[in-house]
Amino acid sequence: MQVIPVPCLSDNYAYLVIQNGRAAVVDPSDADPVLRAIDQARIPLSEIWLTHHHWDHVGGIESLVEECPIEQIRGSTYDADHRRIPGQNEALGDGSAFDFGGSEVEVIEIPGHTLGAIAFVTEGNLFSGDTLFIAGCGRVFEGTMEMMSQSLAKLRSLPADTKIWCGHEYTVNNLRFAKTIEPDNAE
Repeated sequence: MQVIPVPCLSDNYAYLVIQNGRAAVVDPSDADPVLRAIDQARIPLSEIWLTHHHWDHVGGIESLVEECPIEQIRGSTYDADHRRIPGQNEALGDGSAFDFGGSEVEVIEIPGHTLGAIAFVTEGNLFSGDTLFIAGCGRVFEGTMEMMSQSLAKLRSLPADTKIWCGHEYTVNNLRFAKTIEPDNAE
């Protein structure tokens, strides 16, 4: 499985996931960088996976549908029930799984940032949206701190060598903040 980070907007990431001749994109906030990435990879895009409904994760859906042979737009059951993701045609909940190019993709519900937040796990890769970042976690908009804590515990239970593909580049700011909280912690 190949994962290609696609920088979007000012600090978002979409991810092009390629497996056995198939391509999916995770959280396409903007279509143009994704279209350039699939053109460079020389592979048609057939699926869109959404970790949650915020505009900076779903903003490119409609343009991608116009330009690509999209078969599946996958998001959470909660977001489907509330019609929050444009064109969503598959609703996924905790423990759901689907095949992508011969690999199983598992879904974990991780509410906190939003009530419909989900993560995708496949081949040792975690697509965590805005729940887990490098050196930090997302803000709680719709859920509760208890929900976020439980969601982070679910993610913590994944194997230690799981690769984390997060929704934003916040690493430097997260580490600056951590230094103010624990100034004597060298780790």
